[in-house]
Amino acid sequence: MESECITIFRRALQEAGRDYMDIVTMDTSGRKRMMRDLDNYYSTIGTRCSDKIGMEMAKSALANIKLAQLKISLSFRKESENKTIDDQEIEQYVRKFTDDEYEAVEKLEHFSKIDSMNSESIRTLLINRDDQIYRLIKEWYNENMENFLSTIDILSGKNVRGEISQAMEEKYRNRFQKITEGVISFIQIDPGQIKKLFNNYERVLKISLDLENKRSKIENELTEMLSGNELDQIYNKVMEATVLLKNRDMASLKSFDIESPLKELKTFEIKMKGKINELENEMGRLNSDPDISGNPELREIEVKRIQSLIQDSNYKMENDIESQISTLNTLKKLIAVSGKSGTGAFDSTFACTEEEARIREVAFFETAESLFTDEKSIRLSNPRMDFEGSVKVKDIINRNTFSEMYELSGDGTYAVESRAIMYRYQKRRFLRNDVRIGVAFIYNVHESEIYRKEGNMGIGIDQHPFNNIDLARILGVLIETSNMENSYIIAVIGSPNGFEDSVIDQVKNSSNNGVDSKNFLLLLRDMRNGNVYFNENNSQSVEISNILMAKDQPPGKDKIEKIRRETLDELKISGIARLKSIGKMTDCSSKDVIYVWKLMEKEGLGIQSKVQDEEVFKKK
Repeated sequence: MESECITIFRRALQEAGRDYMDIVTMDTSGRKRMMRDLDNYYSTIGTRCSDKIGMEMAKSALANIKLAQLKISLSFRKESENKTIDDQEIEQYVRKFTDDEYEAVEKLEHFSKIDSMNSESIRTLLINRDDQIYRLIKEWYNENMENFLSTIDILSGKNVRGEISQAMEEKYRNRFQKITEGVISFIQIDPGQIKKLFNNYERVLKISLDLENKRSKIENELTEMLSGNELDQIYNKVMEATVLLKNRDMASLKSFDIESPLKELKTFEIKMKGKINELENEMGRLNSDPDISGNPELREIEVKRIQSLIQDSNYKMENDIESQISTLNTLKKLIAVSGKSGTGAFDSTFACTEEEARIREVAFFETAESLFTDEKSIRLSNPRMDFEGSVKVKDIINRNTFSEMYELSGDGTYAVESRAIMYRYQKRRFLRNDVRIGVAFIYNVHESEIYRKEGNMGIGIDQHPFNNIDLARILGVLIETSNMENSYIIAVIGSPNGFEDSVIDQVKNSSNNGVDSKNFLLLLRDMRNGNVYFNENNSQSVEISNILMAKDQPPGKDKIEKIRRETLDELKISGIARLKSIGKMTDCSSKDVIYVWKLMEKEGLGIQSKVQDEEVFKKK
C-alpha cells in the first residue's frame, strides 16, 4: 500500500505541476479528464495515504491539487466569457472557486516562466542583457508582487481558502527566491554590474520612448488633419453642390466651381498618403534597427500599434477622402451632361433640336433626383453626408437614364470620350427613330459607360442589383426594340463576381423577346479585367466561350476532374461533347468547361466551334 501511495503522490504532483498555458492548450475533454483524475488523487491521498507519505507531504500535495483544479476552472471561466458553454459539468467546476481565488491565481500564473528557470540561469540572462528578464523583473515589481502574500492571507479579508493559499505561497516563495538569488549572484560577479544593469534598462526605455514619440507625432498630425476645419470646409462645398442638384437649381449648378473642392481633396489625399508613408517607414525601421530588433517584445508592441494606425488611416482614405472625390466626379458628370448642344457640353456629332435639348434637361433632373430616393440604395458619398444614391428597379419602359458616352473607332478597338444623354423610352419605341438606343438601368452612375457604334448605343452596367431573370428580361427588351437589319444590340453585363454567362441562355430562351439574339452584335465585358471584346455575328450565334476565358480564375480540382470525366464519357458514346450538356451534367459554368477542354487539347483532343449553333468538343 505504501508503494501505491507513493506512486499516486508522484502522479498527483506531476499533474498539479502543469503550467497554466499548458492547461489552456488542452481540449475540453482532456481538461475534464484531468479534473476528475485530480479529484481521485485528492480523495485517495486524503483518506488512505496521509500516514504512509507523511502529513506534511500529504498536506502539500492536497494543496497543489486544489491549485491545479483552480487553474483548470480558470481556463473554463475564460472561455465562458467569450462564448456560451452549455455544459453542466463545466459550470459546476467554475462555481467551485471564488472570484478572489481566480484573481489571485491569474496574477500568480503571469509569472509562471520563472518556474523553468533557476538562479544561475537568471544571472546568465542578466549578464547577457536579455530584455525579457529585465521586463519580467520589472513587471514583478510593477504588479507589487512583493506584497502578494498579504493579499491572500486570511487577515486580508479576501475569500481565498487555506489549502489554495498554502499552495500559492509555496509557488510565490520559490519564484521570489530564484529572482533574489539570481540578481544577487549577478551583482557579486562585479559590483559595477548593477550600474550596467540600470544603464542598459535606461537605454531600452529611451528607445521605447523615442519610438512612441515619433509614432504619436504622426498620429496627432493625422488626427488633426481629419478633424480640422480644412476637411469640413471641403465637405461643405460638396454638400452645397448636392443641395443645388436636389433643388434643380440649373443656373447655380452650371456656375458652381466643382474643380476647386476637387483639387483641394486631391491635395489633401496626397498629404494623407505622405503621413501613411511615414508610418510605413517607421515600420521598416523596426525591422532594420538592431537596438529595436534585439528587443523582440518592444518591437512586437510597436509593430501592432503602427499596423493598427496604418489600417485606420487607409480606411479613412478609402471611406472618407476617396469617396468624396468620387462623389465630386459624379457631380461633375451630372453637370456636364445637363448642357445643350453647341455649348461644349455635348459632342458636335450628336446634335439635337431645342425640344430634344429640353428632354435631355428633364431627363437629367429626373435621373439626378432618382439618385437620392427610392429602394436599392447604394452609397455614393461619405457617411458624414446625409444622402444616399439609389436606383429604381421597377419598369424599364418608364425610365430616363444618362451616362458618359464613348464613341468607338471603326474597328472597335479604342474609345474617344464624348457626352450623351439617354432619351425617354416609350411603348418600346425611342423618341428618335434614326438613333437606336438600348436602355438598361444604371446601378453605379459614376462608373457606367455608354458604347456607341454606327449611331446605336447601349449602357454598360458595372455593378448591378439584378438577378439573372431580371437581366434576361432587360436584354430581351433591348433585343426586341433593335429589330432592323442594320441595328446592333450592345449589352454589358458585369457584377462583383464577374460575367454571369448563364444570362445569355436565358435571353435566348426568353419568351419575352421573341427575337433570336444571333442577329445582333453582342458586346461582352468582364468587369474583373476591364477588357472589351467585339464579335461579328456573321449570321451565327455569338461566340461567348473565348471571351469568358479571358484572364479568368481556373476552376477547382474537383470541377476539372468532373468535367474531364463527363467529356470523355460523351466522346466514347457519340464522338462529340456539347458545351451545354457537359455544363448541366457537371453543374459547372461554360467558362469552366472550356477551361478544361483547353487543357485536354494537349492529349490530342480539340475544340471545334459553331456546330449546330453551339460550341462542341471532339477529336481532331
